[in-house]
Amino acid sequence: MIGGAVLLLSALWNLSEAREMIGMHQQAVAAEKLAPAARSEEQKAAIEEWKESSAKPTASELAEERQVRTASYASAHAQLAPRIREMESFYFYRFFGDVFGMMMIGMALFRLGILTLEAKTRTYLAMMAGGYAIGVTGNAARAGRGLA
Repeated sequence: MIGGAVLLLSALWNLSEAREMIGMHQQAVAAEKLAPAARSEEQKAAIEEWKESSAKPTASELAEERQVRTASYASAHAQLAPRIREMESFYFYRFFGDVFGMMMIGMALFRLGILTLEAKTRTYLAMMAGGYAIGVTGNAARAGRGLA
């Protein structure tokens, strides 16, 4: 129950972030439909914020990064250190709920004998049927919305 609750909270956090990104995109698209002279400062900021959040590196930026990373171990480390710091601090805590929730569910499955093949065959068949039902339904819904 703890694992499921933690995963549910983590999913709600992910949903909140996804809705924020969708809102940012919708504001930018709406602002881009207006003539540049008719855009307010807020609309211009929305366009810039979306461009920054979805920006891809240019060919020259990629070439520069490749050169720095392949020049020496020290230069590669200096370039990657800020990213590593962010991944090992913010993202560790941001996705801790996913890891903790799955660990708790794994411990429960072990204690129930499911991971040690002590459960009855019908238990595994029910789990398989449930997994396929959820997976196929979810993927069909995504495909229907053009998200697949």
